[in-house]
Amino acid sequence: MMRSGKWWLGLGALVGLGLAGVRSANAETLEWREEVALHDGGTVMVKGSIRLVPGEPFKTMPGARRLTFTHPTTGQPLVWENAGKIGSRVNSELLDFDGDRAFLVATAQAVTDYNEFGCPTPPYIVFRYDAGAWVRVPLATLPPRFVRMNLYPNPNQDRLKALRYFIRAAETSKRYRESYAPGDEYSLRATVDRRIRNPRFSGCGRGAIERVYGAEKYQEWKGTGNWLDKTEDEAMKLLWGDMGPPCPSRSACLPCRTSPATTDGVCGWVLWLKTTAGRYAKEAEVSRVSDYRTHPECDRVLAKTLTEQGKLDNRTVSREYGEVITWLGKRGDAPTQIQKWECLPDVLDPRGADHVAR
Repeated sequence: MMRSGKWWLGLGALVGLGLAGVRSANAETLEWREEVALHDGGTVMVKGSIRLVPGEPFKTMPGARRLTFTHPTTGQPLVWENAGKIGSRVNSELLDFDGDRAFLVATAQAVTDYNEFGCPTPPYIVFRYDAGAWVRVPLATLPPRFVRMNLYPNPNQDRLKALRYFIRAAETSKRYRESYAPGDEYSLRATVDRRIRNPRFSGCGRGAIERVYGAEKYQEWKGTGNWLDKTEDEAMKLLWGDMGPPCPSRSACLPCRTSPATTDGVCGWVLWLKTTAGRYAKEAEVSRVSDYRTHPECDRVLAKTLTEQGKLDNRTVSREYGEVITWLGKRGDAPTQIQKWECLPDVLDPRGADHVAR
């Protein structure tokens, strides 16, 4: 079992040891099938793949990832993908369903990725399938009953071959027990542990800490440990200070709990409208339409807006892109204007950082 002080060191060791088992020069993609145990007692079959790319020190490392499965309630085929680009790589850890919504919990693949994701604490990156796309959402939106990680950790050629490229749910549970030491390490890696940890202790670099949490935090957190001996209020005070987390929103917002520079720090959601005079126009008018407390509320208004626009003459609506084209004359001629509606976390302003309300 791994008993390293920093969980990132343990993660790197697992990835490295796993990929050292890939002996074939032709083994550029790992593929397998996996039985995933859901929290309601059911199971779902998942087809997984990982593209191996050149990387040191073990010559290859995980690149693009893909999971394909069928929603157990709706019967809809779903695909989750990660492009495997440095700065946005993740390890998929948990897959489950809340009604018709699919959730996937991941952790950053390496310290570089953790920094680029904004060093969230707890260190989980949550995706939810909404309106035909996977979007990153706050950890707070993950149903509390989703606790146990249920996707096989760090699959590699030797392990998959030994399992005949089919992973049963019992093997996944066994692998977590064998890989992580009992206690805090197991809680962090084998479950969704919502305790707040020191981002610096978790590997967050100085630049990311100063960008996300404040210029003084890098030195302030030095020597404070991992904060697991703190109460939640004490950890929050260390994280944000006496004033609490910033909430850059004009809307009545929910309490921010984590990084304001990413969607993990969402206080609310904003419907934005971008209007341009033609497809290739360089200038665009961007306006803030309305504010909402949750992403689904914003999505519903966006969908209703597109429906109403579609009833008007000389309009072409693209629901996938939230876009409406108004044509001059017949459709296919030069458009008079293009309008694009989009729901964004209120910590993100498409007009630039100078416009974010504080």
